[in-house]
Amino acid sequence: MAKNDHMKGFTLIELLIVIAILGIIAAISPNIRQTMNNQRLKSAATNLYSRMQKARSEAIRLNTNIIINFTPGPFASGGRVGTYTVFNDNGDGPLAGGIANNLIQDGTEATLNNVAMPQDVSLISAAFSGGTTAAGFNSRGLPANSRIGNIVMRNDIRWYRISLSIAGNLNMQISRDGVNYN
Repeated sequence: MAKNDHMKGFTLIELLIVIAILGIIAAISPNIRQTMNNQRLKSAATNLYSRMQKARSEAIRLNTNIIINFTPGPFASGGRVGTYTVFNDNGDGPLAGGIANNLIQDGTEATLNNVAMPQDVSLISAAFSGGTTAAGFNSRGLPANSRIGNIVMRNDIRWYRISLSIAGNLNMQISRDGVNYN
């Protein structure tokens, strides 16, 4: 039996390799978290943008108003702040108080989507003309009751703004400071 057969432990080279690997993992792990947070925000903004486009198409197809009612909240680093509901504002259930085209889900007007913000995403603002947090589309694909404005979502380092124009067009922009969008 050779003397080295009974020796246990790591060589200096093995120890240095392990330390180097741990250093690399420590260096990239904050970037992985940041990338995941940004991906969640981008996904939530893209989903909202898509749902708004679909609401426009449905309003035209069904010859009615499709409304998105937003419930924003204050920014929280962990997200899960804010919700929105997409519904058919057609006045269903007039005996139960349903009124068509009032931008309020009342009576038995059908809910098309009910969405809560995911982890690391805060829906911090929904501001439309007329001082409301609701917007949508009429049967011609134009903003219901001429309500135009913006929705803002953010995480710790990025903001997304979705704008609704008077022509019914949607525009999604990104910012790193919440002021300058492109």
